[in-house]
Amino acid sequence: QRMKLIGLEKCIFLKTCKLVAKLVGAEIEVEYLPAEVRTQKDFNKKYPFGKLPVFEVESTRIIGASNIIRYLAKKQSSALYPGDLLKATQVDSFITVLEVEVFAVAFKILPAIFGLKEIDEKSFFTAQADFKKVMMSLEELLKGKKYLLGDELSIADYYGAAALVFPFMTIIDPGFAKSLKSVVEWIKLVTSEPEWVNFLPKVRFAQQALKPTFPKKEKAPVEPKKKEEAKPKVVPQKNRSPQEAQEPP
Repeated sequence: QRMKLIGLEKCIFLKTCKLVAKLVGAEIEVEYLPAEVRTQKDFNKKYPFGKLPVFEVESTRIIGASNIIRYLAKKQSSALYPGDLLKATQVDSFITVLEVEVFAVAFKILPAIFGLKEIDEKSFFTAQADFKKVMMSLEELLKGKKYLLGDELSIADYYGAAALVFPFMTIIDPGFAKSLKSVVEWIKLVTSEPEWVNFLPKVRFAQQALKPTFPKKEKAPVEPKKKEEAKPKVVPQKNRSPQEAQEPP
C-alpha cells in the first residue's frame, strides 16, 4: 500500500507522525507543503477543515496527527498501541484529553508568544491561568506512573511529549515546573528515547516564562472643554454703597 504523509516541514505534529512511522516500521512517503499554503485560495478545498498533517493511504485520506499515529501503530500491530481493548481505549482517552484540554489551551498562547497573532492582555492571562489548571490535572494523572499507561510506553506519550516541548521552552517557568514534578520526569523520559532526537527537538526548560507583545491600547479622544460664559458680577449686599442699596436689582 502506498502511504503518504502531507504537511508543513516544521510542524511538530508532522514530525511526531514521522517518528511513530519509524518506530513501528512503516514505510511512508513525505510531501512537504510550502509555508504559505494556508493563504492559497484553494487550501480549504484541498484540505477540508484546514487540518494538517493529512495521511493518504492509496485514495483514502486520514486527517489529523492523532488519527494518523493511531492508524500507523494499529496497522503495524505495534506495542505502542496495545492489542488489549481496555488499554487501547485508555490510550485513545489520553490522546483525546491531551488534545481537548491541554493542547487547545496551550495553542491559544503559543502563536502570540511567537508573534504569529495578537492577543490582548486579559485574554493572555486568562489562557495562562487555564493552562496552569490543566497542567496540574496532567500532573495528577501522571503521579506514581512512568508513562501515561503505567509502565508501558505508548503513542499517547510521544504525542503528548511532542506537543509540550514548546510550552516547556516558553511558558512554563522554573517555579511552576517545580509543581509539575511527575510531568517533568515523564517528558524527560519520553524525549530521551533513542529515536526522538532524529525527528523532534530536545526539550529545553525555560529560565523564565515569555510573554507576547500586547497590542497598544487606543486612548479615547479627549473632547475640548467648553468655555464657560462669564457670569455677571454680583456685588454682595453688605459691600454695596448706600446709593446702590436703594436701587432695585
